[in-house]
Amino acid sequence: LETVADADIRSRLQLDIAPDLSAYCDPALAELVFIQLFENAIKYSRHRTSPYLSCQSVHRNGKDYIVVEDN
Repeated sequence: LETVADADIRSRLQLDIAPDLSAYCDPALAELVFIQLFENAIKYSRHRTSPYLSCQSVHRNGKDYIVVEDN
């Protein structure tokens, strides 16, 4: 998060990232995707008193997904 959020937002951010996330993918492309998702989440919730960012693994209909949510 140091690369996408300043110290103020990091101090207020409630972060919930699943410890066991894994994916079969190109690591460099996955990093770009997550940086973009996190930047957007922080950009649009930075003025909230308690910004929230979650990244979880979900299994639905026989498939695994990584879900990113914010407030």
